[in-house]
Amino acid sequence: MTLNDFDHSRPKLGQHLRAARELRGFSQYDLAEKLGKDQRSISQMENDKRTPSVAELLQIADILDVSIVSFFEGALTPNDLDLLMLQQLNRLPTANSKRAVIELVRLFCDALEAERPS
Repeated sequence: MTLNDFDHSRPKLGQHLRAARELRGFSQYDLAEKLGKDQRSISQMENDKRTPSVAELLQIADILDVSIVSFFEGALTPNDLDLLMLQQLNRLPTANSKRAVIELVRLFCDALEAERPS
């Protein structure tokens, strides 16, 4: 399963990327510059010719000040997102790097839980 292996009747990842970029008033050139890419890369992502990595999606979400989940609204179920995260985790080269990411996720979940109103 990859980021584009979802229901094709729903908006694709590229459409969500474009909408978020335009909502923030960024041109493809603006986003490309902030991302350290060329405009062609952004165009390819928005036209679903190139699937961005999870790291790139995190950077784009940060630059555009949106949740990474917004790129998948209507396209991913929680189980799909879990599967994608596990696939990315399995791509890490060492057991130590995998343990570090798992610990980071635990810390993140603990922080979210602590912020949740009682």
